[in-house]
Amino acid sequence: IRAGLVPALLPPLWRERELVGALEALAPKALVAPTRCEDDHPADRARYVAAALFSVRFVLSFGPDTPDGVVALDDCFERPNGREPKPVALAEPGEAPAIVTFRTTTNGHVPVARSHNHWVAAGLATLLEGRMEPGETLLTTMMPSSFVGVATGLMPWLLGGGTLHLHQPIDIDALGRVIVERDVTRVVLPGLFAGEIAARLPVQDARALRGVIGVFGDPRRAADARPIHGGIEAIDVIGFDEWGLVARRRQSGRPAPVPLGAAKHPLDGVNAPTLLETRLTGTGRVELRGPMTPLEPGAVNGFQSTGFFARASEESFVVTGRSDQVAQVGGLGVGLEDVAEVLREVAPVKALKTIAVCDPLFGERIEARYALADHSNLDAAAIDAQFRDALARTPIAPHKIPSRFVLDPTVIARGAAP
Repeated sequence: IRAGLVPALLPPLWRERELVGALEALAPKALVAPTRCEDDHPADRARYVAAALFSVRFVLSFGPDTPDGVVALDDCFERPNGREPKPVALAEPGEAPAIVTFRTTTNGHVPVARSHNHWVAAGLATLLEGRMEPGETLLTTMMPSSFVGVATGLMPWLLGGGTLHLHQPIDIDALGRVIVERDVTRVVLPGLFAGEIAARLPVQDARALRGVIGVFGDPRRAADARPIHGGIEAIDVIGFDEWGLVARRRQSGRPAPVPLGAAKHPLDGVNAPTLLETRLTGTGRVELRGPMTPLEPGAVNGFQSTGFFARASEESFVVTGRSDQVAQVGGLGVGLEDVAEVLREVAPVKALKTIAVCDPLFGERIEARYALADHSNLDAAAIDAQFRDALARTPIAPHKIPSRFVLDPTVIARGAAP
């Protein structure tokens, strides 16, 4: 960013299909990836993505065992040449694009660019509602590849100074040791599990810990949150896809409902800034506007439609569903038709559709329902095996693979009369 470049943040679970489809619209000049992440090799994958994108001129990586054709950045970090790069001066730096994330549609992923001012407003919501002080130590378990991931981790750290720790939430005991050893003051957790994880943290030994920030990338899941006990202050951050978020201090066992109208941060602050405005249309669609919300063409009076439905209750509302065919699996968006297109290519079925089903661990999972082709001599077990074998050889993100394949003769082929 200081060099005048615009980073586009990519979820680590994406594979060639998602990466190429999302990046075609951006025409990136370079791809940067680690050589290894657990058993995955992102830098190796970046070579194949670059081959499909004519705009890419450089493939860069950091970490050991750099693949052929990839430029290692480690030498730049370990043996600097002594020349300090000069920040690029922009005419209107606050309004210039700063970071790009991606929103999910039913058919794929679309880039969403935010300016520096957009990101500052988004980071202020968590910072102000949590009354975070300068110099605090923040630990986040959220992937810094989505709007809510950046707005609750990177941005509060940049705005408040201090220290930021990025931690994969694989081992809760290891997470607890880091919180104690590094004097972490705030820990950012997935909202659906914040209560359960907080109950297992060594709160008595973590004397510096001041609060837990629970993040709900899918506002429908906020109603399923469990209480946070142990005297720990809890801040709930409820995001609306890539469009905006609201941060609220938890006053009871459950997250507070989302305010209808002006959402001030902090809620009880004198002259608190309005960082987001919400409204419901006559059909119950949720729309947002404000300093953190970018607008697409067609926005009316500065309000951006979010794709969510809600039910109003006095001065607040509760999100009840989505108007688009997008599922949220482990915090990542999945276009249902995008998955269905892949499945139709790998198995001889007459008709197929994908649906989202509730899951207590991942929020939602994908289920595929299909009807066999006429005169097919295959049974459900054979089709299931064929699906799974084909998907194992298809460069599709693992969170998009259906957890179940269900034989359903009532499924109608696209374009067929019911």
